[in-house]
Amino acid sequence: MLRIYTLIILATVSLYAQNEIETSEISLQQFIDHVAKKTGRTIIYDTSVVAKKLNIANLKASTNEELMNVLYSALEFNGYIVEKVGQGNSEVLKLKRNIQGPWTSTSIIYSKKELEAVANTDKFITMVIDLKYISSREVQTTLRSLRIVNPQGGNLAGIEGSNTLLVTDYAPNVKRVYSVVEGMDRKKNVELMTKQFAIENKTIPVKLNEKTDYNLAIEVNKNVSVVVKDENDNVLVNGNGSHTRLWLGYHMKNSISKKFQVELEVLKEDIAEINVQIHDAKNSDNAVWSFFTVHALAKGKKIKFSLLLSTK
Repeated sequence: MLRIYTLIILATVSLYAQNEIETSEISLQQFIDHVAKKTGRTIIYDTSVVAKKLNIANLKASTNEELMNVLYSALEFNGYIVEKVGQGNSEVLKLKRNIQGPWTSTSIIYSKKELEAVANTDKFITMVIDLKYISSREVQTTLRSLRIVNPQGGNLAGIEGSNTLLVTDYAPNVKRVYSVVEGMDRKKNVELMTKQFAIENKTIPVKLNEKTDYNLAIEVNKNVSVVVKDENDNVLVNGNGSHTRLWLGYHMKNSISKKFQVELEVLKEDIAEINVQIHDAKNSDNAVWSFFTVHALAKGKKIKFSLLLSTK
């Protein structure tokens, strides 16, 4: 059941005209009602807020905006987000549990300046971040491994076509994510980066289980060509000039060793994304060996290495 409240709170606390509260405890429902009355806002919430209690000490909000910011913080603390519907006098604030975050309409911002304007509030927002020097895939993978986004209502999505990152979360955490991304998305010196491939011109031994099926997975973006050959120099797979995802399955049974030669070439001086993995065919998350990089590489740069797979 939904209720719409703009009522006067009775008396477990002292509520003054200057938006001052002096209390040790107040219910979340009462505080919402107080904010609705003082600010003239229409706020819709369900009965789940009735049992929620707040401990507020010496609240002094001199403006309606400051009072709303306190409400946003109280809601964030209790696992709620605010969805705004309508504009002006017809604007309605709907309170939702934060698990509904991915399906909730949010304010969308596109710049650092817009972020700074809301960063000190607990508003639930979405920020669109354009990446210049690093791929959205790598940023998304890194941020998810850090578990930096709120697991309840937050969301993180990378769009490869436009190399854009979408972050939905409470504003202070979006600012934190933006700071991390800003540190990652920096132009690198091309000459230095071309010397940092530890696998270049090497044969990498990989020990495998003889009873298991494996996949050799290679993915590169459109700026890189890839060729995979066997030990007799026969071409097994070839991807050239487009976003390529190659899968090469094989079985180690009755085979002492297998050797694959991987040849990569940068076609365009831009971001070169290279992802090579060997993993259990029945469990794509079980990587036995992997190499992943996203770098600004010079056109014509060639990277060659071999994988020597053995059961001993």
